[in-house]
Formats: sequence, C-alpha cells, structure tokens
Amino acid sequence: MGGPLIEIYISSPRPDIFRVQARHFAGSRAKMPVFELNEEPAQLETQENGDIFTVKSGKARLEIRKNPANFSFYYKDRLLTSISSSFGQTILGYCGSFMHAQLDLKQRTVPCL
Repeated sequence: MGGPLIEIYISSPRPDIFRVQARHFAGSRAKMPVFELNEEPAQLETQENGDIFTVKSGKARLEIRKNPANFSFYYKDRLLTSISSSFGQTILGYCGSFMHAQLDLKQRTVPCL
C-alpha cells in the first residue's frame, strides 16, 4: 500500500442530505466538541454498477467512482459539486493533524431549493 488507509462513512441525517465522514485511525476516544443536531435519519438506497457506486437519499444522489476516485453530488439529477483528483493527485489532503477535501465549485446554475 502506497499511503494511509482511510475509511469513508456515508449517512443521511435528513432526507436529501448526505454526511460524508473520512477517518484515519479513528480510535475509541469520543471526539469533542459534540453538538446536538436536528436529525431524522433517512434510509439510504444503494446500487453498484461496475466502477460506480450510487447512494440515494430522497431527491439527492451521490455517485462514487472507484478509479480514479471521484464523489459527485446531485440534487434532482442536477450536478451540484464534486470531489475529485482534478486539484492534485488525491481527493483528500492533510494539513498538520487535519484532513481536507476540495469541492469543485465551478459556476453552475442551481435552481432555488
């Protein structure tokens, strides 16, 4: 293996919303601070088709391409943003003790939600 092992967790705290968490050596100690969230966990629909793994929550869809790694976020079949290797060689980077991802925020016409 040429780098760290990162586990990615995807959940939906409310319909039409995705929570994407990336962990590297999560450990067992509780992370602080913790904030109370107004959650109504939504059931996720999943499908795997070749190199693409699709996750749906309500009208939102997340397409995860395995190779090269790419996360594309859609709402009502309209692309909102993506996380890809277009900014460098990896989709996640490190800055000291913190991980970061760069979202593609090209100018898009997004309808009012």
